[in-house]
Amino acid sequence: MRSSSRPLSLHRSRGGILRLLGLALSIAATVASAGLSPAIADDIVLTLTPGPGAGESQQTWTGGTSPYQLHRADQPLGVVAPAHLLGRTTSGAAGLADPAVPAEGGVYYYVVVSGTCGDAVIDLDEGCDDGGALPGDGCSAACQIETAAALALTPGSEAFGAGFVGTASPVAPFQVANQGDMTSGPLSIGLIAGDMGDFAILAPIAGDCVPGSVLPGHASCVARTRFAPQSPGPKTATLGVSATPGGAQQATLSGTGQWPLTLDVDGTGAVTRDGAPACVGTCPETSGYADGATVTLVATTQNNSNYYFSGWSGDCGGSGRNCTVTMTQARSVTATFSPMTYNLAFVSSATIPPTLGSVTAYDAQCNSLATAAGLNNAGANAYIAWISLPFMSAQARLGVSAQGWVRVDGRPFATTQTSLLNSGVVYHPLRIDESGVDVGSRLVMTGTSNAGQAQNTCLNWTSNSASVFMTSGDGASGSGGWSGPMSSPCSAAASIYCLMKTKTATLTVTPETGKRIYLSGNYTPAVGTPPDQRCALDKPIGLGTVKALVATTASSAASVLSPTQRYVRMDGVFIGTGADLAAGGRLTSGMWETGAGLYAGDAQLAWTGAATLTDIGTSATTCANWLSTATTGRVGRVASTDTAWWNAGSQACSANTIRLYCVEQ
Repeated sequence: MRSSSRPLSLHRSRGGILRLLGLALSIAATVASAGLSPAIADDIVLTLTPGPGAGESQQTWTGGTSPYQLHRADQPLGVVAPAHLLGRTTSGAAGLADPAVPAEGGVYYYVVVSGTCGDAVIDLDEGCDDGGALPGDGCSAACQIETAAALALTPGSEAFGAGFVGTASPVAPFQVANQGDMTSGPLSIGLIAGDMGDFAILAPIAGDCVPGSVLPGHASCVARTRFAPQSPGPKTATLGVSATPGGAQQATLSGTGQWPLTLDVDGTGAVTRDGAPACVGTCPETSGYADGATVTLVATTQNNSNYYFSGWSGDCGGSGRNCTVTMTQARSVTATFSPMTYNLAFVSSATIPPTLGSVTAYDAQCNSLATAAGLNNAGANAYIAWISLPFMSAQARLGVSAQGWVRVDGRPFATTQTSLLNSGVVYHPLRIDESGVDVGSRLVMTGTSNAGQAQNTCLNWTSNSASVFMTSGDGASGSGGWSGPMSSPCSAAASIYCLMKTKTATLTVTPETGKRIYLSGNYTPAVGTPPDQRCALDKPIGLGTVKALVATTASSAASVLSPTQRYVRMDGVFIGTGADLAAGGRLTSGMWETGAGLYAGDAQLAWTGAATLTDIGTSATTCANWLSTATTGRVGRVASTDTAWWNAGSQACSANTIRLYCVEQ
């Protein structure tokens, strides 16, 4: 502290604020350095003289570094503020006059000059100086007053759109920015409301916001989000970001969950989805659907492509070209198109009049159906109808070299003409139409025996009279029933069989594994000869215990079956599971092969003993529990793969040409 008389001088320590305590009403004044140690090299000399007007004081000064500011306040520790500013001047200019006439001892002057930021003295154009150069504490590195931390979150919302249930969307980033000068408090980031299980904040990577960390002034970081719906329907959630200091901000997340349907195509062919082409360019292809939506898929092939649609897999099944999928969960479907290595064979979807008059006309019907289904060759003449006339058999029109027939679902029908017609070897019935639909049991006009000879032909296919007859088969039947030996009135509506004739490749049928089912020899109920004994008598070498698939008065036929077991014929063709058989409905193939590997002849029957496989037999349905020839018993038709395989009526127990179905245990 130092004092002087007129002229008054005040010394400024380096970079500091000089404070003058004096009387503006007289030339004499007392000055002090306000506790600041003087630095002579940086001295400011402040002189008070009378001002140009009455009662004014004039302040002049030298020293320091110009420009200067002169401030006046009514407190001993004033602040540098616009309200206190008397004026500005530079070195060598005239002093500044103070027009006020304050009371004695009631004025404090402050001379502010350029100094150094960070010297703890508020200098010219400094808003603050806390003695440091680090920002974030209220005073910036440029000695300006810092604004408080203030978080901003952009964008304010994110609409993810449709997303597949169980599949994460692409990342949607949000920027968290501190718009203030000061450092924020620890960050809190999370989902705070709504369907929080359907959205996610990803684990931080470089540049991401880290919960618990602070965000410096004017810095930013990223919060990465995803939409991963767990169920279908509209979803929303709120993303929240907060810090103290820094405040809280929110953004809205939205999206719609959809069930995914993935479609794949195997082979050469096309599929439409609700009428629009699917898998164009790339496959598999996935689309999303609302809960409960139905989607119609249609498989198609082109004529002369040498491919055919052989069936669906996944959430569609069968060989029908149309499949409707109901979207109640994620679905996956594959359409398989197979090369036409072998001849195709099908039953016509339409019934055909018995009055076309020539086999050529029926051949044309088959080729028309095949062309409409995309199954024909370039000449539209690859098929013949399995229709005979006395002078023109169906076999003759096949040609001698044609062999190997498969259904439109790819399952084998016959390997050669000889095995089919001479030995009756049918692997699967021709119950699939040109569009791949399983039509089941259907009357099929042939005019041809199972051995290939021409028989009844509706007066050479000119009559539809109920009193004229035709030889016919059943579309759901195999050996002993596919082409004949039924005789039906020509007035009955009937389909035709269509067989391709252009392929000569050898078809080999690969056996499947499973427990064996075979036909016994003829069985006549009698005392001391139970059905199981007859099956054991005809048991092939290599099989274990066998039992007859018949009901008794003590047990059902289903009791000898295992629901999950696969059952096959002796040739290895799959018949069905135990559950399939116990249901008594349509089988994959029939039980028309004996234990010796022979195929059943025309109109063969087998004892069953009950109307269903789960019924316990009665005396009236089991030939008195297979002990009497005086009553009746229930039977099935051996050639059938429809319900008639088990339930085809009753026969007298004295019949001596009825067989048994025998099951390996």
